[in-house]
Amino acid sequence: MGISGATVTLTDCNGNPVTDSDGNPVAPITTASTGAYLFINLKPGQYTVTFTLPDGYRFTQPYQGSDTAKDSNANPATGKSECVILAAGENNRTIDAGAYKPLPWETGSGMMPTPTASRIPASWASRARRSP
Repeated sequence: MGISGATVTLTDCNGNPVTDSDGNPVAPITTASTGAYLFINLKPGQYTVTFTLPDGYRFTQPYQGSDTAKDSNANPATGKSECVILAAGENNRTIDAGAYKPLPWETGSGMMPTPTASRIPASWASRARRSP
């Protein structure tokens, strides 16, 4: 189950905007109904992924469990992943974020909770470039 409407932003590891292999700015992406996102045509390099959750969600703790393709990479305080190196031609589908809707005693609403545990699955890829 994914989270629709989260914003995913790709920057270099210093937080600066990045461009794709054609020199175009890489714009933030809003996740689809499945929670998926995709950055394509990236240059090899070092990147950070930042997740901004829709209202009502909180990040889970990062790096829980042994499956790196399913654990959350988002720092709960910042929404940012660790700095990740993307090699030429590499497809990295392991940078994602886990999130949940807090229970009433965490929000003070007093309403019965609607249990939900979701993640924002990752997908980003570089394109190998040939020298002219």
